[in-house]
Amino acid sequence: MTEAAVSLGVDVGGSSVKAVLMRDGAVVGEGASGAYARPGADEIRAAVDGAVGQCRAAAGSLGAGSLDVAGVGLCLPGRFDAERGCVMRSVNAPGLEGVTVGDLISGAW
Repeated sequence: MTEAAVSLGVDVGGSSVKAVLMRDGAVVGEGASGAYARPGADEIRAAVDGAVGQCRAAAGSLGAGSLDVAGVGLCLPGRFDAERGCVMRSVNAPGLEGVTVGDLISGAW
């Protein structure tokens, strides 16, 4: 028996964070942060952590089995610099500017 494919999608928007956890193509958990306006880095990190935590809690209550995430899809508002691994300019979420992707989501899972 093969292990189920689990993936996480996180949408960091200008006004909130939304997240979804999928296992074998089916949604097993969803989460969303509260609304924010022009958030700083700490507020964005907390919103990501909260939305992803809601996904995990929902998946656990559904008996989703193993939640070893094989991949993460991340949507960020602004101009992304792949070489630096961060958003260089974000009008609606200025707290993202200069924060690496790893630093943004490292505590979420």
